[in-house]
Amino acid sequence: MDEQINLISSQKANSTLTRNFSFGLIAILSFLLPIFFIPAQSLSFLAGKNTLLITFVFGLVIAWLFGRLKNKDFSLSKNLFVISAVLVPFSYLLSSLFSGSIRASIFGFNFGVNSFVMVLAFFLLMFLAARLFIEKKKVLYLYAGLLFSSIFMLFFQVLRLIFGPDFLSFGVLNTTSSNLIGAWSDFGVFFGLISVISLLTIVFMRDNKAIKMVGYATLVGSLFFVALVNVLSVWFVLFSAALALIIYNFITNKKKEHETKKKNTSIASWVVLVISLFFVVTISVGGSIGNFLPSMFNIQNSEVRPSVGSTIDIIQASLASDPIFGKGLDGFSKQWSMSRPVGINNTQFWNLDFNTGANFVLSSLVTVGLFGFFSWVLFFGLIIYFGLKLLKGLSRRNQFDHYVTLSVFFATIYLWFFSFISTPGVVIFALSFLFTGVLLSLLYQEKIVKVKKFSLANKTGKSIVLIIVVIGLFLVSAFSYYLFVKKVSSSMKVQKSLIVLNAENDIDKSLELMVGAAEGSKNDLYYRLLSEMNLLKLQSVLAQEDVAEEVLAEQFQTIFANARVNAEIAVSIDSKNYQNWLALGKVYGSVVPLKIEGSYDEAIKYYGEAINLSPTNPSLALTLANLEIANEDIEKAKGYIGSAIQLKNNYTEAYYLLAQIESAAGNEEEAVKIIEALAVQTPNDPEVQLQLGFFKYNKQNYEEAIPYFEKALELNPVFADAAYLLGLSYNGVGKTEEAINLFTSLQQAIPEDENIGAILENIKAGREPLFGLEQQQ
Repeated sequence: MDEQINLISSQKANSTLTRNFSFGLIAILSFLLPIFFIPAQSLSFLAGKNTLLITFVFGLVIAWLFGRLKNKDFSLSKNLFVISAVLVPFSYLLSSLFSGSIRASIFGFNFGVNSFVMVLAFFLLMFLAARLFIEKKKVLYLYAGLLFSSIFMLFFQVLRLIFGPDFLSFGVLNTTSSNLIGAWSDFGVFFGLISVISLLTIVFMRDNKAIKMVGYATLVGSLFFVALVNVLSVWFVLFSAALALIIYNFITNKKKEHETKKKNTSIASWVVLVISLFFVVTISVGGSIGNFLPSMFNIQNSEVRPSVGSTIDIIQASLASDPIFGKGLDGFSKQWSMSRPVGINNTQFWNLDFNTGANFVLSSLVTVGLFGFFSWVLFFGLIIYFGLKLLKGLSRRNQFDHYVTLSVFFATIYLWFFSFISTPGVVIFALSFLFTGVLLSLLYQEKIVKVKKFSLANKTGKSIVLIIVVIGLFLVSAFSYYLFVKKVSSSMKVQKSLIVLNAENDIDKSLELMVGAAEGSKNDLYYRLLSEMNLLKLQSVLAQEDVAEEVLAEQFQTIFANARVNAEIAVSIDSKNYQNWLALGKVYGSVVPLKIEGSYDEAIKYYGEAINLSPTNPSLALTLANLEIANEDIEKAKGYIGSAIQLKNNYTEAYYLLAQIESAAGNEEEAVKIIEALAVQTPNDPEVQLQLGFFKYNKQNYEEAIPYFEKALELNPVFADAAYLLGLSYNGVGKTEEAINLFTSLQQAIPEDENIGAILENIKAGREPLFGLEQQQ
C-alpha cells in the first residue's frame, strides 16, 4: 500500500514538474515572440520568428509526450469546439495531399503562416496551453510577459522615432515603419491588444492601486502607438470594445443595485471610447487631423494586398476547378497569376504575385477550399458561442474572475477579428491561438467543455500500445523539427549567396552556397536562382579572351547544361508556377543570338507554358518581344510589344523598346511619337519627360528640349540626369547664367563627380561645356 502511495506521489511530482516546465515555456514565449529577431542579413526577420515559435512548440510537445510516458494517461473531449479545432489542421493536411505540390503545402517554401506545419504548430500551441492554465491566476503570468514585451518595444521604438530609422536598425530595420513585430499593421494590432487588456485591468483591478497605475501607463503608451500606426480597423475594434465594456458594466451594475451601491464603472472606458471614435471619424472622412502623428514622424506604410473585389474574382476561378480542397497552401499566388484582373496592370502593383488575398479567411477558400473554409467558420463561430456561454456564469463570480474571463474573451475575439479583415503575421496568429487556448482552459474549469481522462497505468497491454504511440509521435515530431531546421539553414545559405554575389561579385562562391541551399531544401525558387547564376557564369565564360576554342566550348556546354538542368528541376518541383517555365525559357533564349540549333523553338515552347499559367502578365509578352529581336524578326517583336501595351497601356519598358526599334531603323520621328504616346499615359513620370527631351537634345534642338527637362525636374527635383542635360541645353541656347547656376547646384549635390566641375569651369571660361572631357575619356 505504501509503495502504491509513493508511486502515485512520484507521478504527481513528475506531472507537476513537467507542467511547470511547459508553463514556463509559454510565459517566456509570450515575452519573447513579439520582440525576438536575429540581427543578421543571412536570416530573414520572419524566419527568426518562425524558428522561435516552432522551437518552443516542439519543446511543449516533447514535455507533453514525456508526461504521457511517465503517467501513462491521456485526455479526450467529444465537445464540438474541440472537434472543430481538429478539423482545421485536418483540412490543411487533405489540401496538401491533393494539391499536387505536397512538399510546398506541408512545409512551405517561405516562412508565412500558410503551411500545414505552421497551422498544426498553432493548434498544438492552443491545445497545450489549454492544459496549463488550470488556475485563473496563472493568466497574470501571460499578461506579465506581454506587458514586459510591450514596455521593451515601447522604449525601443521611441528611441528609433527620436534618433531616426538608422538608430538600432542592426542592418535589418531600415525604415521608419520597421519594428520588432513585423508588418506595420501588426504592430498596431499588437498595441491595440495591449490597450484592451490595460483598459480591462483598470476597470476590474481598481482596488489594487499599483496594478491600476501600471494599467494607466500601458494604456497611454499603447494608445500612442495605435495612433502612430493609425489603422481604421484597430480604432474601430477599440471603439467597439470600449462600448461593449460600458454596456456590460451598465447591465451588471443594474443587477447589483439592490445588493450594493458600489458601481463598477471607469472614466477610462469613456476616454478610450471618445478617442477611438475621434480617429474612426477622421480616418473615415479622409481628414489629416487624425494623421498628425504619422506625418510628424514621416511614417509611411507600404503594405499592400489585393482588394476584396479582386480576391473574390480569384476565389470564383479557384472554386470552379478545385472547390472542395482548394489549390493547396501555396495556391493563391498561382491562381492569382492565372486569373488576376487585367485592370491591376495599370497600377503600381502590376508585377506583384500576391500570396494572399484581402484577408486570411477569404484566402482560405482558394488555398483549402470549401472544406477548410467552413472548418474555420465553424471554429470561429464556436469560439464566440462558448465564450458567451462562459460569460453567462460570471454573475456568480468575484471581481478577479470577471477580470480574467472578460479580458481573455475580449482579447481572443479582438485578435481573431483581424483574420477576417486582413492577413496577420506569425506574432498575431500565435497570440490568437495562445489566447484561444487560455479561453479553452477556462471552459474546462467551468465544465462547459468536458474532458474525459483515461489512465492506463494498471493496464499492461494498452499501456504498451500507448508507449509505442508516444514514441512514434516523438519520432515524427523530431523528424519534422529536423526538416524545419534544414529549411532555415537553406534559407540562410540563399541569403548569404545573394549577399556574396551582390557585395563581393564572387559568382563561384555564390554558386557554391546556392547549391548547398538547394540540396538542403528542394525549393523551386532556389533552383531558379541557381539557373540564373549559371547564366551569369555563362556570360563571363563567353567574355573570356585568349582561351582555346576547345576549352571555351567545354566550359560553355557544362555551364549551359547546369543552367538547363536546374531550371528543369524547378519545373519538376512545381510545374504550376509560371516563373519556373519562364526560367527554363530564359536558358534557351540566352543562346538564341548564338544561333544554336533548336534553342529558339525550345524558348518559344517554354515561354508559351509560362503564358498559359499567367495569361494577363504583360512582362511575358515583352520577354517574347526580346526573344524575337534576338532572333532578328523585328515584325514579330513589334507584335508582341503591341500585345504587352494592350495588357498594360502605361508599360514604360514596352514603349521604350518599341522606340529603340524605330530609332535603330532610322525612324526618329516615329520613335518620338511613341514616347509622346507614353507621356500621355504617364504624365507624371520624370523618366519619360527626360527621354523626350533627350531626343530633342540629340538633334541639338535645345530650345524644344528645355521644357521637357524642366518638367522632369519639376516632377523630381533631385533628378541629376535631367539637371545635367538641362544645364547643357541652357548653355546651348545662350542662357549661360542659368547653366552656371544649375551646374553649381549639381556640384554641391555631387561633389565627387569631377566632370561637373570641369563643365562648370568651361562654361564660365566661354568654352564648349564638354571641352577636354572627350580627350580624358
